[in-house]
Amino acid sequence: LHAMVYIIRTCDNETAMEHAIACISNFTLKHPASKYAFLEAGGVQVLINYLRKSPDSSVQQKICATLSHLACGNDAKAVIAKEGGIPLLLNICMTQSCSGLVEEAVRVLRNMAYRSEENCILMVENGAINVLGALCKTASWEIVTQAAAALSNLASHEMIRSDMKRIINWDLEWSNKAIAAAEARQRGILCQGSHKIVRDAEDVSRDKRAVPWES
Repeated sequence: LHAMVYIIRTCDNETAMEHAIACISNFTLKHPASKYAFLEAGGVQVLINYLRKSPDSSVQQKICATLSHLACGNDAKAVIAKEGGIPLLLNICMTQSCSGLVEEAVRVLRNMAYRSEENCILMVENGAINVLGALCKTASWEIVTQAAAALSNLASHEMIRSDMKRIINWDLEWSNKAIAAAEARQRGILCQGSHKIVRDAEDVSRDKRAVPWES
């Protein structure tokens, strides 16, 4: 892991960077010892800095995938937030057209919000409710699923829940309706003259509780 961090810090070759980041992503997946070693090596700061400057969406996507793994631990969450990761990730969600990159960026936000009131408040202060609400109206089922889960994590805090109701009219069934509508769009149901089918899909009732989700 220290070698991979060194490569990211010093190498100018995008291909080498991409492989190094992919290696880190695989190492840190559900492996607390690797996450700790990466944190100790200053790896999160390196990834956030490179995420800011890299023009390559494939590299950015792998960075976000790695951050989503790291964000399953409280120590890494604090570092990601401290390094300005939340506004950076929200900006990626608003400005990037690569659906895979946006999906991974939202996944990081979802995990950052998991059982962390401090991060939830920081996300709301940076406009996360509007950003995630807008993403729930996209055609990508994968993005909608992550965005709806991130909103559910935000909604586990009562004060934020009232903001969500005010800003995007969120309620306990809101996320499930968004996911159901995305499933309909994904399957090509949403087309000219098919409004009744889509309305039926949006009215699907599922068990929905304001509980946090981590991925």
